[in-house]
Amino acid sequence: MKRALHLENEFLKVSIYEDGSVDVLDKLSNVEWTRWPDGEPTGVVQLRAPDRGAPFVCHLSASNVKLLREKELKVRIAFEGFRCEGGFSLGGSMEASVSLDGSSVNFTVERVELPKGFLLEKIHYPYRSFYLEKSDKGYIVWPYAQGTIFPTNMNSLREKLSRAGLIHPDFAGEDVFFTVELPVYSCWHFSMPWFGAVKGAPPTWP
Repeated sequence: MKRALHLENEFLKVSIYEDGSVDVLDKLSNVEWTRWPDGEPTGVVQLRAPDRGAPFVCHLSASNVKLLREKELKVRIAFEGFRCEGGFSLGGSMEASVSLDGSSVNFTVERVELPKGFLLEKIHYPYRSFYLEKSDKGYIVWPYAQGTIFPTNMNSLREKLSRAGLIHPDFAGEDVFFTVELPVYSCWHFSMPWFGAVKGAPPTWP
């Protein structure tokens, strides 16, 4: 198990690992929201150079990562030396903080130093945290039109969603999972930049 720093109050326990990934335990419901389990990066910084067409995608967990507890309920994370897909280093750095405020966890990008000659396109941090799998009993808010709430175990809805054009027909028979960056895998037509989820089902769940 990776070494971790912990932030904890009466509502939440946050575990921040040495690669910058984060798990959150909701103490009131005893539901844990974990980082993506298959070895994907902690965060992603996407850069572009004016003389290059393709973007440079840098994985923050491949950087030199340092954790510093600033206060009882705040940790600062430094990612030094952006390293891109392919393994080459560009330099640059980013600092982020994770803090607790009552029942809220706050993620803040505090500072970004870009490598010389590069422009910043996107930052995803934390990356693919707080995910749900199809087998998890819960609900998501689908960011489409005015928003749609439906259960994550969506087998009974799969064909209807495919006919409506919200799941690509090629993937209508595959497993579905949910993340912050990509609310529903293999789905499309999202019209709003937000995502909501509830993990755990009431006792009357079918």
